[in-house]
Amino acid sequence: MQGYNVIALFNAEIDKLLMCTRKKEPYKGLSNLVGGKIEAGEDGLAAAYRELAEETGVTRSDVVLTHLMDFTYHLSNCYVEVYVGKLKSNIEVFGDENDLYWSDLNHDFFDMDKYAGEGNIGHMLEQVKLKEKELFAVHPSDVWFHGSNLELDILAEGSTITQWKELAEAFATKPAALGYEEVFGEISHNGTQKGILYVIDEDITMGVDIYQHPRTAMDAGVEFLTKRPLRLKRV
Repeated sequence: MQGYNVIALFNAEIDKLLMCTRKKEPYKGLSNLVGGKIEAGEDGLAAAYRELAEETGVTRSDVVLTHLMDFTYHLSNCYVEVYVGKLKSNIEVFGDENDLYWSDLNHDFFDMDKYAGEGNIGHMLEQVKLKEKELFAVHPSDVWFHGSNLELDILAEGSTITQWKELAEAFATKPAALGYEEVFGEISHNGTQKGILYVIDEDITMGVDIYQHPRTAMDAGVEFLTKRPLRLKRV
């Protein structure tokens, strides 16, 4: 089954979406997201970064991509992987395969007279809205923390990590109760144990190495679980 990808790339302010006007069929003259073909044996995420660089000049150092969803077309024997990211800072994009432009977000992306994909772009962007906090509040390339009262070198699969340093420090004291009024604001808790603060000492990828805690009582984008053992370094 042949694989393809599309990338919904937003600017740093998340108020514009990178699109292209297709120069050839299918969908000649319609607006589309950037993307292309996944080569045989190629990792999906690696293919998304490669296509993004080839079509726009945007590289891994400019953006962190997250695998959002897939479409599978059994009768056409193909599938499409959908990736989402926002620029760390606004840069010039360039490419000659299609005409690139930044689109405002106040359009009807389900309009099949203007947009490729039989309404799929509209559906993708609705999914982006639903997962906006998870997609844009977290940057997997940034520092991740774990708090514990134990001496650790390796963090076990299924453990909690966060990018909120003070929250990890609070977790390390083993509180029975913990609360806050706003994310990255002041934390109140009743923990009493002497805790240790760690950072994750290796690169991690959202959806591959970590995922949003499915039963968290906290805001989206705060508490994540590990999908595999990860190296730790004491702060």
